[in-house]
Amino acid sequence: MPPKAASKKRRRAESTAVVEDGPPGRDPIIFVSPGLQSDVRLRVFYQPFHVHSVVLKLHSNYFRKFLDSPDKADGPASASFQYEYTTVVDEDGGWGLESADKAAPQSSHSLAEALEAAISIADEITAFKNMLSAMYNRPYMIENPDDILAVTKLADFYCALPIVSATLTGALLGSPIFKLQHMGKRSYTDMEIMAPFLLGAAFKLRHKVLFRESFVHVVSQLSKIKRGKKVNGIPPPLLNPTLQALIRNAYTRMLERILTANQVLNNRIISCPFRLGPMYPTSTDPTENAEWFRAISNQILFTSFEPDADLESHLDAVLKNNLVLDQTEFGPGELLYEKRFLCGNIADRDMPWDSAETDW
Repeated sequence: MPPKAASKKRRRAESTAVVEDGPPGRDPIIFVSPGLQSDVRLRVFYQPFHVHSVVLKLHSNYFRKFLDSPDKADGPASASFQYEYTTVVDEDGGWGLESADKAAPQSSHSLAEALEAAISIADEITAFKNMLSAMYNRPYMIENPDDILAVTKLADFYCALPIVSATLTGALLGSPIFKLQHMGKRSYTDMEIMAPFLLGAAFKLRHKVLFRESFVHVVSQLSKIKRGKKVNGIPPPLLNPTLQALIRNAYTRMLERILTANQVLNNRIISCPFRLGPMYPTSTDPTENAEWFRAISNQILFTSFEPDADLESHLDAVLKNNLVLDQTEFGPGELLYEKRFLCGNIADRDMPWDSAETDW
């Protein structure tokens, strides 16, 4: 089955315009591969890239199909390059690359203003560079959640999702999106705010680490999402039915653990010779009482009374932290996550894609 973007060429409307001129003196970004001569020039808005057709064809089904399409002009595109592609922008702000010999040049002076209103040219160039870096196995950095969303969107269009997925883990390690940030008295991470959106990107990429990290965050905030509340000021996206079912199942399992631990705790409180548990305000929603469970766990840990292995095991289960990329150093019931449980999880066998498939 042909990939989505490679199944047909980009349709050009009469309103389509070619980005022809830009800031002068923009040096090309040249990707080097030993023993190969650059034979492709890609002009992404105002930024030229010099790359190799063999690398593009290896990692992108789009370029595999269209670089040597039957309607391609005979002979090299120029004296220096076998292939030349330039950016074509639609009236709605969508853009793509088209063979330079077929793209009718137009002045882009007025176009630039329209583009700036619809998309960030610099961010699109960065995303394209990141995608090429993945193809060449070069390091790249994820500075913010939009970097992930943008490179995923491009990789989806150019049918290069597998190679971006294979290289993304290195880009995520140490990324600022997992670090604690402050805005006034409010603490947050970009990851917890954008988790519902990144879950969809991870699903497209079939990236287990990012999917699981996003999944844990979404499950921990599902009570707010179910009530239609904004999560950190952002309306949650509509996830596809497959993801919704997985999230509901994980949320139910988490709730069962919490209620079981709560029942064991209640039994212990009844038989306890002294007050067990500090006076913390609790929510009627059991999934928002992580701070209270943490306080109970700390009291058991730092006071000397008869050990209760059953209670401790249930507390450990609900207070387990399944985040692996988080750099805040806080767990459930602590500061940023004081009202959230992070014990949601999904097994490898339950990931919503075929792990044996290598091209999608």
